[in-house]
Amino acid sequence: MFGFSLQKLIALAVIVAVVWYGFRWLSRYQRLRQAGAGRPARAAGKAAPDAAEELERCPKCGAFVSAAAPHDCA
Repeated sequence: MFGFSLQKLIALAVIVAVVWYGFRWLSRYQRLRQAGAGRPARAAGKAAPDAAEELERCPKCGAFVSAAAPHDCA
C-alpha cells in the first residue's frame, strides 16, 4: 500500500516541480506588477521630465549642493 515505486517517485517529482515553478512565476509576476504600478503613466507624445538637478560646489565646505536650495555650512 505505501510501497515506493518508480512511477510514484517520478509523479511526486513532477508535482513538486510544477508547484515550485508555479510559485516562482507568481512571485516574479507580482514583483513586476508592483514595479510597474510605481511608475506614472505618460501622456502620448510627451517626454518625461528630467529628474536630474544641477549641483554646485560650496566654496566653504566643498560639498556639492543643490543650486536652487540654500546651503548652511556648519
